[in-house]
Amino acid sequence: MGPFAVIREAGVRIKTLRNLVTVAAVGVVLAACSSSVDRPMTAAPSTIAKAPAPMAVPEAPRQAARPPAIANPAPRTLTGYQSVGVASWYGGKFHGRKTANGEIYDQNALTAAHRELPFGTRLEVTNLANGLSVVVTVNDRGPFVDGRIIDLSRRAAADLDFVEAGLANVRIQAIGSAMNAEQAIQSATLDPNVLSARIVDTSEPMQCVPYARAASGIGIRGDAQTWWERAEQRYRRGCDPERGAVMVLARTSRIGHGHLAVVQHIVNEREIIVDHANWLNEGRIHLSTPVRDISPDNDWSAVRVWYTPGNSYGSRNYLVQGFVYPDLAVASDAN
Repeated sequence: MGPFAVIREAGVRIKTLRNLVTVAAVGVVLAACSSSVDRPMTAAPSTIAKAPAPMAVPEAPRQAARPPAIANPAPRTLTGYQSVGVASWYGGKFHGRKTANGEIYDQNALTAAHRELPFGTRLEVTNLANGLSVVVTVNDRGPFVDGRIIDLSRRAAADLDFVEAGLANVRIQAIGSAMNAEQAIQSATLDPNVLSARIVDTSEPMQCVPYARAASGIGIRGDAQTWWERAEQRYRRGCDPERGAVMVLARTSRIGHGHLAVVQHIVNEREIIVDHANWLNEGRIHLSTPVRDISPDNDWSAVRVWYTPGNSYGSRNYLVQGFVYPDLAVASDAN
């Protein structure tokens, strides 16, 4: 082999060795890159999350995320609204502070915070672990922790027996909304095609007499059982229901002072729709309540009243004295 061939072969060997070193270096870099990509996969936690340890609601994050007081959002349709999820509670740290609707938070009241339901919405909350239920009113916004659907007052959590646990699986269901008497009366003038029996709360317990007087414009005072006699020579009376008339129920052992209900719609000759307050002494307003004539002669002397919580007619019969109409013609003639 000549000297030039030896030199040329040595150069080829050096070049080949240099390429091998370069390939090895690139392999190291790629291996390092591959290792950095795969690391999260090898270190990924199990997809089965552990149940959260029982604890009270962390109040610091809630305070930091609390928005300023805002106006009540546009009401949404609540008919049939319900949801299932995790409930928490908040207490002493916020006791005495303003809620999102401007009220003062009372941890001993039956209230709740919800992200979107209108203020005043009444919710029945049921602890799915023990079957206990409580009714609360939405007056605040929250909870501000992911994975929770409602934040209850301490009193509500105590009634549901999960104060110590801090969290509970619950079902929430809308049952109406709180409103004052004027709002309730105004809401009674609905299209008969969209009527639905419902119960609302007032800021204070409402009696049937002042409610009937305000809703009908009939200016009679005194116990409900006296309205039939007091209406004589003042207002037109009769045994046929008319819209705007007041149905006067007779006194019984169950309704010791009698009862009044305002006729809102005539469904047919045997059924009407009424609004009334303080039905069975609960101090609440019952709107769009069906009443059925069960008298043998179809003279409305005996009726059955729809029981809204049970979504059916009640089993009791009630005697009717008659209907007082918002018509002053009789009173004018008497004078």
